[in-house]
Amino acid sequence: MPYFSFLEQSLDLIGLVFKQPLTVRAKDPAGNIDPTPASYTWTVDNTAPETQIDSQPANPSNSASASFSFSSTDLTATFECALDGAAFAACASPQGYSALAEGTHSFAVRAKDAIGNVDSTPAAYTWTVDTTAPETQIDTHPTDPGSASASFGFSSTDLTATFECALDGAVFAACASPKDYSALADGAHTFSVRARDAAGNVDATPASYAWTVDNTMPETQLNSHPADPSGANASFTFSSPDPTASFECALDGAVFTACASPQDYSALSEGTHSFAVRAKDAIGNVDSTPAAYTWTVDTTAPDTQIDTHPAALSDASASFTFSSADLSATFECALDGAAFAACASPRDYSALTDGAHTFAVRARDAAGNLDATPAFYTWTVNSAIPVVVSSLRANTNPSLASSLNFTVTFSEAVTGVDTGDFTLTATGITDASITNLTGSGTTYTVTVNTGTGAGTLRLDIVDNDSILNAASTPLGGSGTGNGSYNSGQLYSLRSATFLDVPTSYWSWSWIERVYAAGITAGCGNNNYCPESAVTRAQMAVFLLKGKYGSSYAPPAATGTLFTDVPASNGFAKWIEQLANESITAGCGNGNYCPNASVTRAQMAVFLLKSKHGLGYVPPAATGTLFTDVPASNGFAKWIEQLANEGISGGCGNGNFCPDAPVTRAQMAVFLVKAFNLP
Repeated sequence: MPYFSFLEQSLDLIGLVFKQPLTVRAKDPAGNIDPTPASYTWTVDNTAPETQIDSQPANPSNSASASFSFSSTDLTATFECALDGAAFAACASPQGYSALAEGTHSFAVRAKDAIGNVDSTPAAYTWTVDTTAPETQIDTHPTDPGSASASFGFSSTDLTATFECALDGAVFAACASPKDYSALADGAHTFSVRARDAAGNVDATPASYAWTVDNTMPETQLNSHPADPSGANASFTFSSPDPTASFECALDGAVFTACASPQDYSALSEGTHSFAVRAKDAIGNVDSTPAAYTWTVDTTAPDTQIDTHPAALSDASASFTFSSADLSATFECALDGAAFAACASPRDYSALTDGAHTFAVRARDAAGNLDATPAFYTWTVNSAIPVVVSSLRANTNPSLASSLNFTVTFSEAVTGVDTGDFTLTATGITDASITNLTGSGTTYTVTVNTGTGAGTLRLDIVDNDSILNAASTPLGGSGTGNGSYNSGQLYSLRSATFLDVPTSYWSWSWIERVYAAGITAGCGNNNYCPESAVTRAQMAVFLLKGKYGSSYAPPAATGTLFTDVPASNGFAKWIEQLANESITAGCGNGNYCPNASVTRAQMAVFLLKSKHGLGYVPPAATGTLFTDVPASNGFAKWIEQLANEGISGGCGNGNFCPDAPVTRAQMAVFLVKAFNLP
């Protein structure tokens, strides 16, 4: 019987994978051995396979579905999967899931090799399913309306969210809070912002804000203001075409501060003041060209003086001349305690009753200040006795002449008048004397030698009861002195008012006459500036004062007649009055050109229109008076009429020089001749 011989081998097979052959042969009792042993080869595998996840959903994920792909180092391995801690179950890659609930999920997968070794460290992945979109809110935004710059602050209930913004319907683009915009155009704008969470969920209802951008500055207009000049209180009303606008005011260059219409000021100091107001719209746009007004506060009442008046004993007629140091002042007169009423110098009365009379006059300046101490004069009317009515200059004043005449007028025919009845009152003049007397009845001419020196000279009448009327009643009645008269006109002799106009200057007397008439006080610093050109603004004042007198003051200006003459212009009221009287229509295009010089041709028109009034048109021109003014010249008829009226003889050598500017010296001559100034 054969027996078997076994080879035994003890091996540690744990964790090893290898091939192991086994050979077996038979051996009989006789010692015969099977020459072809039987053999078997097999593999021993004790190593568990590794598992890896190759793809997985995002974390977080906005999908309720999830797909995983996975693999193993053992290509023969199968797999087992588990979701959210459930038992492992056979699966294959990819492993998909659907309808997952919101929240945290975990997935695990393990490989299992062919002999059943299982990966003891499964591959795992945890993620969150989030399908809820975040909410978005705008926390800060510009005002409505707003400026060209805008800033938005926004947030989300999901603190991890990012944001996408869109302006005016543009495509949404990534943005962060705050989101700023600049240089926005005027008009309506809309800003939208939406949150996007980490899972990719986007707010389907973005937060939005609509507003209007307004970069246009509001305009400001001054509706009313104090007169110029005016008293210590001032009130301004103003407005803007923008009904939502607020206002800022400034007085005398101070910082602009909030104000409302009307804006009132009180207790203003004397002098020049300036007011400015600017509109500010709801978004803060400020008018860069504030409305402004400049005026003078004058709280000092003018003084009034009576310059000439009837004798202390006079007839039934009386004439008063009066003036004020304020050349712009107007006057109010009262006789015998009656109410004061507007008047002008001279103020004449007639048919006065016999007895005592009192005349009072007070000045009122352009600011409305009224002389609280009117000038008074009391005299007696006695129609039965002769009195001196006046002693007037008979020659041009001022004068350089060595001999001049006075005209003396009595209330009735008188006799007994001789040179001994007169005396001279001189200031700055020496050796003046009375040289001749002519006349009879009510009117006498007294000739005087003007002596030497510069100053003034007046002729007075001395009552010595030698001058009698037809009834032998003496001048002023019985008694010497009661008919004396010492309020006659003065001659200004060889005296220069202005430093730059000596008595030797060619138009000295004309300039002095214009000054004496109150038409001008010169150009400043005791000068007249005779060679300076007259501006169109200055001309307006000259013409109106020449026409109406030194006390004339035109109405307040509106500032609406000429674009370049606002109401704040110091000449505005004179310029507008000149236009209102149709003396001028400006220089074209709605302008007046106040600072432009006046030509001699233009002055011809201005003077004649001022002198003759609205509608005046001179005769047709001949073209023969001046070489440089042919009949075809548009100003020819005005220039020739000026010459025909003796107002101008031209500029010399048969010419008129129509385009040359009028100097202030020439203007004085024109004014005196055109308006017959004394």
